[in-house]
Amino acid sequence: PNLVGTWKAVRPGAAVVGANPYHPGAPRAEPQFTEPLEFTITISEQKANRFTGKLTDGKRTENLIGAISPNNLVGIALDDDGQYVFTIRDIETLDVCYSHTTQDSKVVACFPWTRSK
Repeated sequence: PNLVGTWKAVRPGAAVVGANPYHPGAPRAEPQFTEPLEFTITISEQKANRFTGKLTDGKRTENLIGAISPNNLVGIALDDDGQYVFTIRDIETLDVCYSHTTQDSKVVACFPWTRSK
């Protein structure tokens, strides 16, 4: 599958412990749920099953690298502090689950990426 292009993602919310750039504020030791966030993902280059690009919420931009599995059904991508595991639903939709664990925070969320037209 060719993933080059612009993708939109509206994350309905996440489960979070601690503060991080997308969820600033006083760190909390107890899990909390966050509000929706919208992201734009631009995959600028793909060579065979590997790709590179950027992810932004309009305020913060992160580098993105990834790869599609040999079966062309699933893949993984990394941004500056976390990872995305995805299933290719169809040529226009990726079902994505994000997670990161740092010393200061943990975040998990699942949401679709839809190719922009």
